[in-house]
Amino acid sequence: MEDIILDQCLPSEDEDIHREVIDHLLHKSKAKILFVLDGYDELHAGCKKKNGTIPKLLSGKIFKKTHILVSSLPSSGIEENLKVEQRVWVSGIARENVAPCIERYFNACSRPELALELQSALRDAYTIPEDLLKSPIFLMLLCLVWEESLDAYRVLSNRMTLTGLYKEMLTSGVRRYCRWKHIDMLDDDDLPQNLSDCLKTLGQAALEGLKTHRSHFDVSEVTTDGRDIDFLLRLGMVSRVPPASKRHPREQITFNHKTMQEFLAARYIAVSHSCSQTKIQELISTIDASLEYKTLLQFLCGFNEQTAIVVFQQVCKLYNYFLKGYREAYYEGTVAGETARTYSDYMIMCLLSLRESQSRYIVAKVMSPVFHSINLSLCASCRLSAALKYLLQVAGNDVRQLKICFLNPGDDAAANYVTSLLSRSFPRLQLDVRLFDCQVGADRMGILAVRLRSAPCLQTLYLEGTHLDDEAAEALAHALFYVPLLEELELSNNQIGDPGMTAISKEIHNVPNLTFFGINDNDIGDASIVAMSTRLKHLPALRELRLGGNSLSASGIRTFFAVIPNMRNLDTLDLSSSSKDPARMDAKTVASLVQAFPRLTALVILKLLNLAMKKAQLEKIMKAAEEHTKLHKICLPRQLSSTGAMADESSARLAGVITTDLECKSHPAARSLELVPLEKTDTQSVWVSITDDGHLELFTTLTLDPHRDDVNGTRVSADDVITADGVQRNVILVNDQFPGPAIEVMEGAQVAVTVVNQLLTEAVTIHWHGLHMRNTPWMDGVPSVTQCPIMPHESFTYRFRAFPAGTFYYHSHMSSQMADGLFGALIIHNSQPTIPSTLLLLNEWYHEEAETLDIDSRYNLYHKGAGQFEFDERSRGYSVDGVEIIGRKYVSALINGRGRYKSNKAPLSKFTVEEGQKIRIRLIHAGGDNNFKVSIDQHALRVLASDGHDINPLTVDAIIVSPGERFDFEVNATASPDMYWIRAETLREGICVTCPFNFGSYSFEHATITPDDVVEDTRAVLIYQGSSSDKDPASQARQCTKENPCIFLNCPFKGYPEDRHIVCISIADTSTPTPSQGDSVEDDDVEEYFLNFGFHVGSSINMHQFLPPISPLYQSSSANTTVPCPLEQCHQQGCKCTHILDLPFNKTIQLVLATYPDPRSRTAHHNVHIHGYTFDVVAAGYPSFNGTTGVFTPAHGNPDVVCSNEQCSTVTWRQGPPSIKLRNAPQKDTVLLPAPGYMVVRFRSDNPGFWLLHCHQSMHLAEGMAMVLNVAEDRHPAPPSGFPKCGNFRNLRATKLGNLWLQYWDQLQEALQLGQD
Repeated sequence: MEDIILDQCLPSEDEDIHREVIDHLLHKSKAKILFVLDGYDELHAGCKKKNGTIPKLLSGKIFKKTHILVSSLPSSGIEENLKVEQRVWVSGIARENVAPCIERYFNACSRPELALELQSALRDAYTIPEDLLKSPIFLMLLCLVWEESLDAYRVLSNRMTLTGLYKEMLTSGVRRYCRWKHIDMLDDDDLPQNLSDCLKTLGQAALEGLKTHRSHFDVSEVTTDGRDIDFLLRLGMVSRVPPASKRHPREQITFNHKTMQEFLAARYIAVSHSCSQTKIQELISTIDASLEYKTLLQFLCGFNEQTAIVVFQQVCKLYNYFLKGYREAYYEGTVAGETARTYSDYMIMCLLSLRESQSRYIVAKVMSPVFHSINLSLCASCRLSAALKYLLQVAGNDVRQLKICFLNPGDDAAANYVTSLLSRSFPRLQLDVRLFDCQVGADRMGILAVRLRSAPCLQTLYLEGTHLDDEAAEALAHALFYVPLLEELELSNNQIGDPGMTAISKEIHNVPNLTFFGINDNDIGDASIVAMSTRLKHLPALRELRLGGNSLSASGIRTFFAVIPNMRNLDTLDLSSSSKDPARMDAKTVASLVQAFPRLTALVILKLLNLAMKKAQLEKIMKAAEEHTKLHKICLPRQLSSTGAMADESSARLAGVITTDLECKSHPAARSLELVPLEKTDTQSVWVSITDDGHLELFTTLTLDPHRDDVNGTRVSADDVITADGVQRNVILVNDQFPGPAIEVMEGAQVAVTVVNQLLTEAVTIHWHGLHMRNTPWMDGVPSVTQCPIMPHESFTYRFRAFPAGTFYYHSHMSSQMADGLFGALIIHNSQPTIPSTLLLLNEWYHEEAETLDIDSRYNLYHKGAGQFEFDERSRGYSVDGVEIIGRKYVSALINGRGRYKSNKAPLSKFTVEEGQKIRIRLIHAGGDNNFKVSIDQHALRVLASDGHDINPLTVDAIIVSPGERFDFEVNATASPDMYWIRAETLREGICVTCPFNFGSYSFEHATITPDDVVEDTRAVLIYQGSSSDKDPASQARQCTKENPCIFLNCPFKGYPEDRHIVCISIADTSTPTPSQGDSVEDDDVEEYFLNFGFHVGSSINMHQFLPPISPLYQSSSANTTVPCPLEQCHQQGCKCTHILDLPFNKTIQLVLATYPDPRSRTAHHNVHIHGYTFDVVAAGYPSFNGTTGVFTPAHGNPDVVCSNEQCSTVTWRQGPPSIKLRNAPQKDTVLLPAPGYMVVRFRSDNPGFWLLHCHQSMHLAEGMAMVLNVAEDRHPAPPSGFPKCGNFRNLRATKLGNLWLQYWDQLQEALQLGQD
């Protein structure tokens, strides 16, 4: 006991301590009593309850000023009762006393040379937990193994597991015992039967003891033979215990340390194959139980893979139930307290257990959800670091987020460890590496910089105080090219100097997402700081810049502020001077600072410590700061100059309102959208005008009510009222505008749009229709595929590069919110416009909200409504070729937010031109149902572009545009000065009275279209300047004649009846003035896929109806979030699943987009949109048609393609593909398909990501006509740190009640299944 006290309770630096010194030290620390608690882990469970005397002693509730020595290992659970301030020690051998103990052992064995070998092996090994080395009996067994083992160095190899080490201990002990007893032992695994039975019985007792918190056992419980107890004692696993009762003495034994008890219990479970699964499930029924038995579980995983699989299945099940919901908060460090400790302990347990199992199967098939996100603080040489390294070696692609922090000062192995981790490529791993106060230096940094190429999604790199010099900084600078998503770079407290800073400045443009850059205290001078400041323009996202503690002079600071560019996001700037040589803020320097404030619009904190300045200069800074809208805090030196007036102030806090300003049109690359509902019950609403000073001003105006024309007796112009089609209903406003405000940017601009959802109950996402979103696929705006929906009263900022140039638009991709007004134009310029341009946004308009239409629809994927807003079979409209146009009843349509319902006099949109002027009109179909034929009376349309991409100019009389398509056309105002109708008419020609409507014999063979009087159109007005606008135009549409036929572009059919004198031009017959992406593509580089769009089982693609994943695919693309597609079932019967098509990287993908029905279903003109790509339209196949009637024949469509099976779930070429137009093919992102027919499109799969492909008709999309193209999954860019995540919600607490509920739920599911069978 005296040795333990001397070893544990006295400072290690004191030498020659004797018994009389102990009293002096206790008195010195005002602790008069030393409690020695021996055998804490043998206490009955009831004695360990919180109201017990010993727990009260440990927690400080009684005898607070005492020293307490506990002779138990930490694994006994003692930490639950400890408090930080208590003077409590856990006994064992101190690390510095391990070597003398080893020497004493081998001196006694007369083999002193083995002591040095073992000590050397222990220095390099991290297989053994540190706390085990505190146990004298464990150290003795380790010495025994080292002495007995035939391959001793293998025992302490870092490839050896803890289970393997204990097996070696057991084998060494048994081998020695058999040799002593002259018993034959054929091999290490072949124990004599009686000894094997004895160990099994002991293991069973060990297991029962763990359950009841016992380590003392009667000898009769573990053996019936006195020789067996001698065997166990000689193994060193148990020891005799003096009888506790003198009246009824019993011979008892106890395990020498708890880890040995856990090893033997695990061995017993592993060899009892018949009951191992049941026993494991009983043991770890809750999170708390799993952590209590964590060492036991590690041993179980180390015995055999079968047992490990059972353990991990139960562990993963508990994780999914109890902890998965905290995963992102744990990774980001936003969860604290008991929950954080529990999650961290559970993760560590899983990692250590995985390394014990050494099973690749477990990682891939069982544990990948658990290891999705990992946040660890560790040292480079420990079991945990070895476990993490093993995980990344065998299943690195399953880990999507990894944050590792090395906190041990002087841990020279940390850099080497990170380098070894990155020995393989991790293209999708979001990596966060933090090294503090450890030795990296130039040599290690050079190797590490090369290895950083393996982690292109590196997000954070902290190298603070890591002895970096200019050579190391240069190596790091070259590595920045390979980590373009880096967000935080901390290099403070090093010696990179001016050469190193110059090297980093030259390459800093490679990390445009950088938000934090720290280079404090690096002995950097004026020249390199100024050079760096000129390159800050490449860091638009930078929020915090730390330059303090460097050798900046007043001249350097002055130049820095003079050249610093506009920093819209920079909120913290540290320019403190070095305390050794403080700079002086003279009048010129202060003036440059004040002049820089307007360029630092987001600045909140400015640090100017260690800068000498006079009172007058301080007052100038304070005055300018008060006028700054956001500057909130300036950190000043404690001592100004002798004439200063704020000698004791360390900071000055500025009062003022912190506001968020929306950007104006002069800064179109950063816009904010605010979504506001306009309710029927409101009597007023607001609209927004953007003023010259860049602020948004709100004005009161009418709600949409045609029966009111004034507010407070003041007449209101119709231009200030959202009239739509003149019928009152709710509408979604974007910045209080309908349609939403146009966003115009230059090509290549970095765009940031903040969406603030102020809708009361609806979630939102915004899709940027036609943009490629290259390198930012998670900004594509598809709910549950690329991002989580933006919930009411929440916001989300979309950041992307504006590419390509052309006419695009943004719209909600949530449900059918486009039908409520959530859309607006997005124009990307590549040069200054040469002629005036204007927008023409076209959309259908219904008098019911989109949510009502969805709920009522008979064609909803999740439920079938009454369909009161949809045509019955015999009332549906048909286009000229005998194809249904849409199932939903037409109400009205709008142009630029205005139209008329029937014959009312609601105001229309007007387009004013000057006589002789040319004007470019950007036509955008922002609706979701009908195809429209757009024309202008007495004016030809010179088509310049389609879907934002130029085509060789083509003059036509009308353009047929489908939802999602855009056309740019030029109008020459050469007609007589007057007013002319701009018409947008659906393709309805009449009804089909001869069509059979019973499914099973549906055929168009003998269809006859009968014209009716139904008019489905909307109009706007082209008005020549100076013409009267008081009444409607009287113009007539151009008459088409045989001598002068009309030309229509983009017909979804071969042509009109001959007597109509209309010539149809397919989009495939147009061409682009520049070479297309498919030019000169070899056949062996083309991969072809057939996609058949139809109604075989409802709206579907290849009979697959799309079910969105539970959570966004960038969050987790595992089977847990998607519904699988059973191939045979889908092709024979149809299926509802998460339809994903995997595409290889950088191949020419050829998609055959077909519309072939089976004999029981109809067809339609589907308009197909592909996200993330522009494709070449290289071929089109139209069905033959009757030139007299215009109806296609025969019923099976174009003969080039045939159905692959009876269900026509897929199609294929009849006799090989048709001729392909490879040169100058038109480029689009949305294409209108003939019916039944096909379009062939091509694109290069060079934009990795998850990209939605779908029909843009809202009813078809809602019923599942969509799929996902998974392009080059191993190259997907990882979302930025903190990207919102979501999924199914499970929050059952890890309690007995929660466990009982889960058990009940499993039993209920089994009972339901039995009942169904």
